[in-house]
Amino acid sequence: MNNEQKNITIIGITITIILTSISIYSWYFSFEQRANRILSSNVTIDSKIIDDLKVNEWTSVAVILNQGNYTIDEVQNIILKTLSEKEFSSRYKFSTSAIISGSITIEGLEKLANNPIVKEIESGHGLTNISTEVRVQ
Repeated sequence: MNNEQKNITIIGITITIILTSISIYSWYFSFEQRANRILSSNVTIDSKIIDDLKVNEWTSVAVILNQGNYTIDEVQNIILKTLSEKEFSSRYKFSTSAIISGSITIEGLEKLANNPIVKEIESGHGLTNISTEVRVQ
């Protein structure tokens, strides 16, 4: 390999590193903006969810709903219909409380944070020993 080929290779590697760095920075900056919007919503959101979504595409959550004049089942279904399978994977629907649990992405979290029916979103880690009041989805 002559000097000209070496220089071209070095330039190519340098450009790749710069573009990768810009891409990573853009993703992180975009994620931080989204996280700030989510956390500033009217919904109480556990900050552990954001921390987990920084390093994982999905995280486990429990979503506490404002039941209003709906039955528990109705309000749960209303919320579930607003989310796609790429945003939320339902695991449990509580039968005596307006709560659903499952795994969520940042996109699903954004939707829930802007939904007036949602009261609170808690980290679902530790929900492994759920009582008999739960219906499996």
